Amino acid sequence: MSMTLEEFTAALQELFMEGQVRLEPGTRFRDNDEFDSLIGFSMLLVIKDNFGKSMPVPVFLSCNTVEELYNQALSL
Repeated sequence: MSMTLEEFTAALQELFMEGQVRLEPGTRFRDNDEFDSLIGFSMLLVIKDNFGKSMPVPVFLSCNTVEELYNQALSL
């Protein structure tokens, strides 16, 4: 159970309203005005559903970019 960085980035991008946000691996996702706790929780669910593991909240909070989040998900 895993996905590529590109698939992961696309899955996260779908969480933002109407796809108006363009995410790239280096995007600092929290800097986006649309990012909120609901999107953060949804990101954790994407990780759980696609990697089969739960990411601890402190680990999630330590990630700044999409790629950092992906690498942390891989290392769970």
